[in-house]
Amino acid sequence: MATPDQAKALVQTNYLADDRFCGNWGVRSLSSKEAMYSMDFSSNPSNWLGPVWIVVNYLVWKGLKDFGFRDEANTLADKTLRLLSTDLANNGSLNEYYHPDTGKALSHKGFMDWNLLVMEMI
Repeated sequence: MATPDQAKALVQTNYLADDRFCGNWGVRSLSSKEAMYSMDFSSNPSNWLGPVWIVVNYLVWKGLKDFGFRDEANTLADKTLRLLSTDLANNGSLNEYYHPDTGKALSHKGFMDWNLLVMEMI
């Protein structure tokens, strides 16, 4: 939906410029600069106020790839694979969402669903 120029501006301003969205382990689901940003557990049903979700990583990865940001897409794919591999090794399963800075699993142990999108990112 974006033009190439719009995509470039979006990536440079919101993804590469600082840590607002780009965390050590993937894409934050809300900018770290927002007042509502939180890593607290939520059962409503889940926290979309900043943690890394694999579905968000996937959608950003797809956009980066489709608009020619190959290096950035590969880096995000590597972060995502490393995140899930670490979770599986440490916890014996995957979780629903993760801390963007530490990679710590935050909720819903045993969650699979869209975490399997990582298979396309490989």
